[in-house]
Amino acid sequence: MLGSPLTPLVDAVRQAGDVGLAVALARPVTGLARAAYDPFLAALRESADAGVLLAGDPLEGPVLGGLRAQSQRPAGRASWVERGRPAVDVQLAVDAQLAVDAAPVAGTLAAVTPLVPRRVA
Repeated sequence: MLGSPLTPLVDAVRQAGDVGLAVALARPVTGLARAAYDPFLAALRESADAGVLLAGDPLEGPVLGGLRAQSQRPAGRASWVERGRPAVDVQLAVDAQLAVDAAPVAGTLAAVTPLVPRRVA
């Protein structure tokens, strides 16, 4: 089986807290159960202190902190998951100007501003 192109980063991810490394991973929930054996994802899951979980197929199993994705969520709604704390529903936003400014550089249509989770009542 071929390794992930991120496999060389496994040791760094395992030491992330000690060396000040922050990793942001964005991927669909679909297929995550099959990817669970990927060394990079396993190291990230073991060392992750916090994360954001958007909508996805709950049948894929626990994604982050034992939490399953929810299939139906309003746009931008997510769960903020921190190790040792209950998940909190948050609303995410995209800075429209940042998305326009970043698109030519990143080759994408949008960019997300630094996350500041806000509790949703």
